[in-house]
Amino acid sequence: MTKELEKKWHKLLKLLKDKDIIDYDEKDELELESYKEKKIDKWWNS
Repeated sequence: MTKELEKKWHKLLKLLKDKDIIDYDEKDELELESYKEKKIDKWWNS
């Protein structure tokens, strides 16, 4: 993924968590899955 797309992905996950559509654990799980699949860099590097 490009850096721009990574930022949008993390923004989307944060928005979903903030709106209580997903919880904190689900957000972390989605970010970890994305990282494992090498689709995005570690979220804390963005």
